[in-house]
Amino acid sequence: MNNQSHYDLYIKQLGQDKQAVVLRYRMGLLTHIAKEIIVPASNIQLQVKGENDTYSFAYSLNGTTFQSIGQMDTRYLSTETDGGFTGIILGLYATSQTPATHAYADFDWFEYLSR
Repeated sequence: MNNQSHYDLYIKQLGQDKQAVVLRYRMGLLTHIAKEIIVPASNIQLQVKGENDTYSFAYSLNGTTFQSIGQMDTRYLSTETDGGFTGIILGLYATSQTPATHAYADFDWFEYLSR
């Protein structure tokens, strides 16, 4: 399995009153932040929609209205382009930049809708 190329949509804490919604991609050794949007600290819903040739990434501050943060081309994650089986992996995780932290992440729900 080749995991050298992927897209990441995540929330980064910037203090007690603000955070950032970030769209990042990795292609081999290259990692790039495609877009970063500063928003007030609150509950945020993230959304990824897959079509034939694109993934669309969005976020919502109110749970109903989603704002686009960008689209990425699906071919860059394909077996033919990436040079090995990439598969599709979707998951939630939390991480910290410090060794010891009292920070936490709450995931109230996760929903996957197949077409």
